[in-house]
This record gives sequence, C-alpha cells and structure tokens, in this order.
Amino acid sequence: MTTFKGACPHDCPDICAWVVAVENGIAKSVTGDTTHPFIQGALCSKLKHYEQRTYSSDRVLYPQRCIGKKGSGEFERISWDTAAREIGNHLKRCVDENGPLSIMPHNFAGTIGMLNRYAGEPFFARLGATGVHRDICGAVAA
Repeated sequence: MTTFKGACPHDCPDICAWVVAVENGIAKSVTGDTTHPFIQGALCSKLKHYEQRTYSSDRVLYPQRCIGKKGSGEFERISWDTAAREIGNHLKRCVDENGPLSIMPHNFAGTIGMLNRYAGEPFFARLGATGVHRDICGAVAA
C-alpha cells in the first residue's frame, strides 16, 4: 500500500489536507492529514467513504438522455459528441427564440472545487447569458 498527500476537492473554505492509501492503482482509504494545522487529522462527514463513492456502480460516468417523463429515472446512454451537439442546439434555440438573457448558468459549488465551479464563465459571458452572483449562500449569510 502506498500513501499520497492531497487536498479535498470540495468547495469549502478549509482546503482540508488528506492522505489517500492506494493499492494497485485503487484508492482504499482517505484519512485526514494529522500534520495539517487546522484539521489536525479530522475530516468532515462529506468525506466519509469518499473512495466508495468514487468507485460506486451508481456513479454517472457517461452522458445520458432522459427518455421517460421527468422524474421517471429513465435514461439512455449517449455519446459525448451527441450530448455536446444536443446541448449546443438547445442553447442556440433558446438564444434564437428568447435572446441570450433567457439562459442563466447555475451550479452549486458544495462538492466541486474552484476549477470546476468557474469553468463555464467565459463561455456564458461571451454568449451574453444572464449574469449571476455565483456565491448565492455566502452573500445571504454575510
């Protein structure tokens, strides 16, 4: 078993350090780094069983198209090219029919890091989409 130091990818202000135990290329456990001055080895409940969620058979790995009524849970796997084309066509139709302000990008950053959180901003800005204050909870709580 080999261990690697890393940082939690979640969007918390703590930037918790962790130690991942890896065997044959598979993460076996994630524990808090005891040398981290803030967490001192403790991890939050979001990180409990992180490695199990990473390798879960329920994890969505490919684009899917809804084929049933909304909420039915009926999906079919589609290719990345098909997914990108369908999303692009839908965005174009929205802009053509209602203008760019009819598109409002939103994501919740609770379980994603800064790179993923802001990755689409240049695209949506160029499109002319509705601008939003991305830190919805923080501004309210301040």
